[in-house]
Amino acid sequence: MKKILLACFTLLCCLNSIHADDKGYTITVNIKNCQDSVLYLVNYYGSQTYLRDTAYAMPGGKYIFHKTDKTLQRGMYVLASQKKAKYMEFFIDKEQNFTINTDTLEMLRHAEIKGSKQNDNFLKYVVQLADKQKQLRELGKKKVADSTDAYDEEIKALQKDINKTTDTYIQKNPGTLSAKCLWLNEEIDIPEAPKNEDGTIDSTFQARYYKDHFWDHMDWNDDAILYSPFFHTRLERYFERIFYYSTNDTITNAAVRLIESVADKYEYFKYIVWWAVGHYEVSKVMGQEEVFVNLARRYYIAGRCDWASETLVNNIQKRIDQLEPLLIGKTAPEIVMPDTNGTWISSYLTRGPRYTIYWFYDPDCGHCKTQTPKLMDFLKENRDSLGIEVYAIAMDNNRKQWVNFINKYHMDCINVGGLTANMDYKTYFDIIGTPVLYLMDKDMKIIGKKIEPTDLKGFIMSHEKSERAKVEEGKTNQKTKQTKSK
Repeated sequence: MKKILLACFTLLCCLNSIHADDKGYTITVNIKNCQDSVLYLVNYYGSQTYLRDTAYAMPGGKYIFHKTDKTLQRGMYVLASQKKAKYMEFFIDKEQNFTINTDTLEMLRHAEIKGSKQNDNFLKYVVQLADKQKQLRELGKKKVADSTDAYDEEIKALQKDINKTTDTYIQKNPGTLSAKCLWLNEEIDIPEAPKNEDGTIDSTFQARYYKDHFWDHMDWNDDAILYSPFFHTRLERYFERIFYYSTNDTITNAAVRLIESVADKYEYFKYIVWWAVGHYEVSKVMGQEEVFVNLARRYYIAGRCDWASETLVNNIQKRIDQLEPLLIGKTAPEIVMPDTNGTWISSYLTRGPRYTIYWFYDPDCGHCKTQTPKLMDFLKENRDSLGIEVYAIAMDNNRKQWVNFINKYHMDCINVGGLTANMDYKTYFDIIGTPVLYLMDKDMKIIGKKIEPTDLKGFIMSHEKSERAKVEEGKTNQKTKQTKSK
């Protein structure tokens, strides 16, 4: 699904990156001793890059990117070699007719840009920054090699100087696209937490301030920032740093607030919706596909994404239909399959007193061969204390291979297998690779999935602690209601 979303966006950004205009653009590149037969002009769109123009070698190492009927989308661009290596990055802003002079010895350090003061300043800044970052790395190596804190003050001072270098560039180049991008990349200053009336410090103040002011450096009125890697990086940081361990409802609400705040900024609205839907569909955090379902339904299915084709919307709906029954809290269906003797066994009738695991594996799968023994060790140690049972499904019709696997790995659990069952379990449980684990409670409600066997006990302990906390919270709320009613 994410590939489909990406393909859709590739087409959109290609259409949006050049604009009909009778002024055109001319970017001349002179590289002394350059042997490339061709150079490429590549632009960013979020984290992706796309080819915009090609320039072929002329005598003397000259290359000219030129169009008379189109201007380039404002944004950050890459000058790439014929082998697709990055030579340098620069900005296309209002100035779209300029010349880059350099050589192959030290391309950035020797670069001079005529006709674009912003880019000439920017490349000088990049070189200055690179020199200081090199010094910082060397100090870090010395600190590790000498196992001493003697370099700490020097490192701290150099880091401060690096930050000052960026701040100085931003101050000296106000209003330029490069300054806007660098400013967005800068972290906001968080004030000291105020004291409560009783003199204690508000421990949540700084986290709340950081969240509430995270986008203070963003100029939402300039679409060109989207055509650089800086906005994408900031967007990822927002959700990964602030909301990584939040509940799905909290993440959904945060995404909706951000998206709705830019509902009148079409390009940003489009990008954030696309990114959030794609990101949470394949999130590495268990259960966060619920955020995908929530956002996809709210925006794509509700018809608010006019850039999405009917085919794309239909595919998203199919993906929602696939994932929704498997969300945390949903009831896992009963599976009925034959065991090694051909007797049909129900997963519901053989469930554990408190927990049940569905373990989908392939006897010929290498990863299954390493993970199954770990699962069996867990079961042996915790079956009685946790009240847990494993319903292991061998996804193979080769009975001999399946039985050999059971015996080899001492699978003392409910063993069923084959491709014949009361349901299409492979499709229902969205099994693309093996092994796949689903963990259910006594009511067969899904509480975990795709958990490593070695993490199962810790996960269950954490789940039980969370459930106890919910019970206590419920009791407290009930007592509060009763007190108020009196």
